[in-house]
Amino acid sequence: MLIAARGPARVRFLASLRMTVSGASALIQAVGSVAPVGLAAVLAGPVAAAAHGLSAGDSLGRRVVLAKPPQRIVSWAPNVTEILFALGLGSKVAGVTSYCDFPPQARRLSKIGSITAPDLERTLALKPDLVIGSRLNPRSLLRSLESLGAPCFAVDAPKTIEGVFGIIEAIGKITGSSRQAAALNRRMRQRLDRLQRLTADLPGSRRPSVLLIYQLDPLWTAGSGTFADEAVRIAGGSNAAAEIKGYSAYPLESVLATRPQVILVTPMQASGAAAARQRALAYPPFKGLPAVVHGRVYPINPDLIDRAGPRVIQGVEEIARALHPELFKGASAR
Repeated sequence: MLIAARGPARVRFLASLRMTVSGASALIQAVGSVAPVGLAAVLAGPVAAAAHGLSAGDSLGRRVVLAKPPQRIVSWAPNVTEILFALGLGSKVAGVTSYCDFPPQARRLSKIGSITAPDLERTLALKPDLVIGSRLNPRSLLRSLESLGAPCFAVDAPKTIEGVFGIIEAIGKITGSSRQAAALNRRMRQRLDRLQRLTADLPGSRRPSVLLIYQLDPLWTAGSGTFADEAVRIAGGSNAAAEIKGYSAYPLESVLATRPQVILVTPMQASGAAAARQRALAYPPFKGLPAVVHGRVYPINPDLIDRAGPRVIQGVEEIARALHPELFKGASAR
């Protein structure tokens, strides 16, 4: 599971990880090299490498150049892992973090530590010709990777669906999979467009107020400027906690004042979905809330709305189906 911490620490981690991914350094203008690249490529310089290999700008403002498509990739972030597999590069992934649990094949790969504490020795022992990481990875480790000559590439940590398309495109470029990335983005956009056609014309009176709960007591939620906020709006709802910014504690008094019509709970594991829903329904302070009175409390996998990868559209679709089941009778958002 992506979120291993509990309590406020879990929510702070999730907040920082919400559309994870940006990170590490790479063969910048053919300065850092590893054995698979070869001495000749290094001596040839960045111009030759860019002309015959791969070149992409990363989120740290650098031009990253590889002489050839990477064959051994280490992922330092869960959403990077999901993107790599979605691009058909699963067989080239040599190592992942302990939080990389999707697709299931990723669980069987060598683990290099957590996203906040990736292990340099474990990473280098896998002899990667590309490391793709996150800005959540400690900068000191990123600098160490670069100084050791391990090529690495940093992608952004977007807060919007459009940003997700951008990091898929970037990873496609640096791995030599631009066509696959374009195809993946096209499929995702088609699903998103179909969903938006269903919800775009809903009047305000049909857009229920939604409270997303990451932790019940004390209560933590997602405010404006988060991917979860965008997901709720696209799905045809309004964020009951929109007055706060980011992922934060939310006063019970504010919940009682906004009286959310729908509550989304985020169980740490799929097996805990029913229990998470029941806890919210039975929580005494929520007794008179419209969402509880009408039984509109729904569990949702937080990885679908906080991991900047191919499954984000699925997350929005699931929220839309919870908010507006009538829109999907005899129709499919997929």
